[in-house]
Amino acid sequence: MASGPDPSTPLASQLMLVLALIIINGFFVAAEISIISVNKNKIRILAEEGDKRAKTLLIMLNESNKYLGYIQTAITLAGFTAAAFAAVSMSEELRVYLELFKVPYSKELAIVLITIILSCVNLVLGVLYPKRLTLNHLGKVALALARPVYYISRLLKPMMFVVSKTVNLLLRITGQSTQRVEDEYSEDEVMSMLEV
Repeated sequence: MASGPDPSTPLASQLMLVLALIIINGFFVAAEISIISVNKNKIRILAEEGDKRAKTLLIMLNESNKYLGYIQTAITLAGFTAAAFAAVSMSEELRVYLELFKVPYSKELAIVLITIILSCVNLVLGVLYPKRLTLNHLGKVALALARPVYYISRLLKPMMFVVSKTVNLLLRITGQSTQRVEDEYSEDEVMSMLEV
């Protein structure tokens, strides 16, 4: 007989946690788009006028590849954590209810359904909406997110060091160069990242 959902983690709490992770994902998507798209000259002028947020953002823009790496790491962590938690916890909740109706392959079906639902919600709330919102208010969003992203990036430095060394090792093993060919994004790359 199937056991019921764990009463110590009610469905509402699980949904709140997954939603929080999706919002975190959206936060970093907005940060990524703002770094890629913001007008560097306008930010430089604000920094020269003494705006502390603009000074921080200018530091990030001058080392955009490094900070985009930190942001991508945070996006990956948030997305992976949300997916893993939903697959383990929320799919178990759904499995119990599917079994009440004698649905065959309820465990597998629950995982598939939760994955599809989570993907759709994450796509809308964690990617497309923050991307559009950022593009509509680019300067304000870029300045607002600059300092939080800067300090979060410092926390991610040890992880990024390990990741960078691992990637370089793989490149050497496969006979590839560990040096960057280009230090900036091309116009085509920027446009492809902004496509919705």
